[in-house]
Amino acid sequence: MIFLRSKHMRIPTLFLLLFSLDVLSVAGQDLEKTVRKMQRNYPEMRLQDVYKSFYQDRFGPGHMISDSAAVYFYLQQELQQPDNPKVLYEPTGAKGRFYRVHLVCVQKGYIAAEELNSAFVQSANRAEPRRACSDSYNRRNADTLSWSEEWHRIIAAIEKAKLKFENYEADKRMIEEMLATRGDVPIHHSSAFREAYHPHYRIVKSDIFKRELLRKIPRGTKHRSRVERH
Repeated sequence: MIFLRSKHMRIPTLFLLLFSLDVLSVAGQDLEKTVRKMQRNYPEMRLQDVYKSFYQDRFGPGHMISDSAAVYFYLQQELQQPDNPKVLYEPTGAKGRFYRVHLVCVQKGYIAAEELNSAFVQSANRAEPRRACSDSYNRRNADTLSWSEEWHRIIAAIEKAKLKFENYEADKRMIEEMLATRGDVPIHHSSAFREAYHPHYRIVKSDIFKRELLRKIPRGTKHRSRVERH
């Protein structure tokens, strides 16, 4: 057995390898659990909708916002559309760094449009920053490789658990080609998801959501998602 030497002890590399594999196994189980929950809530979802949730969990709204007035205008327009989701809000991805806050929260008067817009703008401007990449050949930013590896872990968990999605192989190829040519870019919900669920929401960072919005949403509502209240 090979040992790593330090001043005070020797650690067997086999132990470190087994520990790393165990951590990856647990992570894979968490990913599978998250995707299964998504499928229960949205049976018509496609692989690109899974991608969108995990992407939002990593990058939030996806871009900085400098004109909050314009964003508020679009929110007011979207509020004219009916919104009847199964939940009022829901965490993104597996880590819940962000929440999808459905516009029905405003339509029912639980929170004001200005409050949701402010939380959304704050979240966008506090999302994980992009770092410039020096490799001009493939024109990817420095986060692309990391995100691509994360997405491949998600795919591995889905395939290991034999989870089924309509149009899976075509969607998988589309996402792979997008990552290879365009980098870590956001994508829209699938047409199947939009037709089945008509999603209308804004992405809000977890700590902002819990601090500024969560307490205003009534307890016990049939839409309420489970989330820790502080």
